[in-house]
Amino acid sequence: MQKNVKRYLLTILAALLGFLFLSTGSVHADYTITNYDMNVNLQQDGSADLTQQITYAFKGKSHGVYYNQTLGKNITATQPSIVVQQNGQSTQMTAATTGANNTFDVINTDNALKLKLFHDTNNTTTTFYYSYHITGAVTNWKDIAELNWAIIGSNWNVPLHNVRITIQLPTTNVANLRAWTRSSNTASTTVNKKNGRVTITLKKNPAFSKVQTRVLFPTSVTSSNTLVNSKKHKKTAIAAEENWIKQNNVNKQNKSRNQLILQSIVLLLAFASAAVWIIYLRRRPGQQQQWPETNPALSYDIPPMSAAVAQSIYNDNTPDNNALSAYLLDLAVKNKISIEEFNTKRKDYQLTLIDFSLANSDDMIDFLFNIVGNGRTVTLHELRKYGKTGRESKKMDHIYDKWKNAIETEANSYHYLDSSSAGNLTFTTIFCSISCLLLLWSIYLWHTPWMTVVALILIAVQIFLNIMHYRKHSPYTKEGIELITQLRSFKHMIRDLGKVDMKANGDLNYWAEVLPYAIAFGYNKRVINALQANFTVKELENGLGFYYNLLFTAPVDFGDSFSTSIARALGNYSEKNTSQEATKKNN
Repeated sequence: MQKNVKRYLLTILAALLGFLFLSTGSVHADYTITNYDMNVNLQQDGSADLTQQITYAFKGKSHGVYYNQTLGKNITATQPSIVVQQNGQSTQMTAATTGANNTFDVINTDNALKLKLFHDTNNTTTTFYYSYHITGAVTNWKDIAELNWAIIGSNWNVPLHNVRITIQLPTTNVANLRAWTRSSNTASTTVNKKNGRVTITLKKNPAFSKVQTRVLFPTSVTSSNTLVNSKKHKKTAIAAEENWIKQNNVNKQNKSRNQLILQSIVLLLAFASAAVWIIYLRRRPGQQQQWPETNPALSYDIPPMSAAVAQSIYNDNTPDNNALSAYLLDLAVKNKISIEEFNTKRKDYQLTLIDFSLANSDDMIDFLFNIVGNGRTVTLHELRKYGKTGRESKKMDHIYDKWKNAIETEANSYHYLDSSSAGNLTFTTIFCSISCLLLLWSIYLWHTPWMTVVALILIAVQIFLNIMHYRKHSPYTKEGIELITQLRSFKHMIRDLGKVDMKANGDLNYWAEVLPYAIAFGYNKRVINALQANFTVKELENGLGFYYNLLFTAPVDFGDSFSTSIARALGNYSEKNTSQEATKKNN
């Protein structure tokens, strides 16, 4: 039950955090752009001298950055001059294709100026200064001159902070100077007619978001511009910007409304989830029951159930490969099967069926000996090779699941869990977790101090109430508490065998009975080491019988080898398919 709750919580957490990650649209990068300054000095011929100052805060080591400036259809750029400033020292970068430090490579100049800059940094703040000349930036229409340019393109993969763009005209006192800015975040556009200047500022421009600017001014400002168009354009340009402003306002209103709806729904679901589990507990508080002891006194009493069933009860989960290894050792101890080293070079074991009637009543034994093996024997090598076809894989999955279900059914026959209490804990834990995660999401969605405080208080209260309920309401029955405590005492005894005198607490017949449980609980190596430390080789040979060769002289002990073989057989078909798919993709 405890593991089921953990699985539910991990699933819910992964799903919601994944959604939050997608909602934030976060992109990993090893740097942050803290300042983005750009100056565009227009000339009378419609060209412009462009300078940029971009500051990076690097995290860890970096060997350079990319630069990508959108130019547009008619705009061309000269090769830039680049200076890098770091730790108070300025260095002129040179154009080269060698990839050497403090060089840059021009990748492409078709509609964009793309550069790859090579400069070694390590946890530093570094500023790159760019300067170059562009032509074709301004079009002189019949009635107006226009600069219409995506001055920041959509290729930046990180947000740009503290953006400031200054467009300086070649003349002052420009009476008919007008400007607009289109951006996903709010931009401030200041028009200074007296100084012939347009200034655009943004606190933050999101990653992959462009900033489009349109500046209109008299054609006399760029009187020597050769890029001319005989059509009138002023009314069309102004109408386009006014329509964009209207549509943008509508979009903002719709976005704000949708955001408010989402905020309200998430918050209501958070409150509803909290109300559901709290009301549920008030109406069905369940019976108070203590938990099993965490560190009980060590016990040497062999559990009343098999090792596989003991593992299933203790973990409150389906048995694993270790449990199956222990199950087979139990059968070997009862002389139902024999296990012996088969091929030392291959590190293999052979299982031989002694009690043939077992194959009629035990599906796992029937599968191992009659399907994988030859009816009498089966080797771990044969088991590892099995499962390479879809039919074999399905057969093995079916038999393995059937065996695990049978062990779980036997484990449940001990009635160690109170279904009502276990259901209560699962229900309340899931709904409490959902509510808390939704409240965390609300903090992100509302992004206000009051919501942060309210949500954190509600989360803390819910967690506190859930913990208090959890501490007083064990999912176990009274018998289950005793059984889990007994298994824990026995398991801790196996874990701590290196600290006890084994001879004083049992003969080798007793420790032979302990070995399957050690394998089931994953402590087989500890038991083997402890036996070697407490008994002589002769005592082990005489006292453990077939166990001695199986666990002490073989290059790999049976428990580990069988678990590996089962895992390999179960994964054979999926591995084969993955390999074939990879081959198809490569072809």
